[in-house]
Amino acid sequence: MTQTVARSVRRAGSWMVLTGVVATLVVTLAGSTAEAQVQPAPWADGGVPGQELTVKLVTFGPGDAVPSFFGHTGLVVKHDPTGRSRLYNYGMFSFDGAFLWKFARGRLVFWVGAQPVEPTYRFYKRMGRDVRIQVLNLSAEAKEEMATHLEWKIKKENRTYVYNHYLDNCATRPRDLVDESVDGALKEATSKPSDWTFRGHTRRYAGHSFWMMMVMMFLENDTIDRPIQQWDAMFLPDELERHVQSLTYQKHPGGPEVPLVEKRRIYYDAGGRTIPDAPPTHWPWTLGLGLLAGLAAVAGRHWRTIRPESTWSRMGYGLYTAWIGLFVGMPGLVLFLMSVLTDHEVTYWNENLYLSHPVTAAALPLGIALAVGVSAANRWLRWVWTVTAASGVLLVCLKPLPMFDQQNLLSITLILPITLGFAVASWWRSLYWSEPEAPKT
Repeated sequence: MTQTVARSVRRAGSWMVLTGVVATLVVTLAGSTAEAQVQPAPWADGGVPGQELTVKLVTFGPGDAVPSFFGHTGLVVKHDPTGRSRLYNYGMFSFDGAFLWKFARGRLVFWVGAQPVEPTYRFYKRMGRDVRIQVLNLSAEAKEEMATHLEWKIKKENRTYVYNHYLDNCATRPRDLVDESVDGALKEATSKPSDWTFRGHTRRYAGHSFWMMMVMMFLENDTIDRPIQQWDAMFLPDELERHVQSLTYQKHPGGPEVPLVEKRRIYYDAGGRTIPDAPPTHWPWTLGLGLLAGLAAVAGRHWRTIRPESTWSRMGYGLYTAWIGLFVGMPGLVLFLMSVLTDHEVTYWNENLYLSHPVTAAALPLGIALAVGVSAANRWLRWVWTVTAASGVLLVCLKPLPMFDQQNLLSITLILPITLGFAVASWWRSLYWSEPEAPKT
């Protein structure tokens, strides 16, 4: 199952790279000087016995800003006799001149870097985010191997990887290291169905920000709707922390099972937002907003029909049309371009292109043209809305088919009532094939 999910969402979620990028930008810049001057740790060559090492999994809680929606993870290694410690951060990246181009193409290179521990904790505290620390109960051999590997990994020739929000990020890499340290016990314990798909987990964490969540749901295709396991859900730092906390395993072959977490400490409790156990129910809100916007289009067109001489009615209806073209049409244009010109595989074959597409985006310039009195704009808008509404209705008709399995109820209930409303408004008085000419001034 895990391999199937991995294949189906290969490089999926790359649109969300910006979340990780901005979240780590300040940390990266703050730690860049320290990284440039970093010296090999005492455990770099494996010369320090594992009995002298402490390994910690650190979870930084989600924040309210978009870049911090999903939290962050780090690994800390401490040499007990000297007190020297180092935090390994898989969220490092280079904000250079090629950054925006790489992001647009969906291929951003991240790396693991070393940072000072206490300054990093204080940074997240200042950001108002939880800092929770788990001391891992590992064998001496496992601690030595992990510490040596992490130090090897921060070398320039070893440190880079192509970031993937769901499959390869700041939480999945520590997850894999911890699992290796416990001889696969973590993966075995979490080889069970997750309560939610990638989409469900994303909605849980982003649902408090309605419009940002809607953008995410619009852009992502059905690859994030496949069933996943608890192992896969540990792309979220909180999920990784939770499963590590509950794991017991055989620390030594043939020995008794012991908890993986030896000690847990809350460095800072932000008292912030609580992540819900289930995705919020948003469809009544999206349906209500869609119906309201669609009915407003009908009302505006009706007023335009009974007051054809009114400049204000023409301008108001035109500007409203342009605003909807920006709100609904431009995301469709962006989705289309992402699906054909970039490596953002999560956008490929996205059903939401039935709801909004490049034709819909034409409502933005045509609405402006209508507002300034271009009589031909109404004729063109009639076909823009007719084509858009018809393709949306076609999508609803196709949804019973197995291949149309994308979980896009929120997009349908928001966008389709709007486009239907504008289509009805465009044909409100079919004998008027053009707008009356604006009075000459």
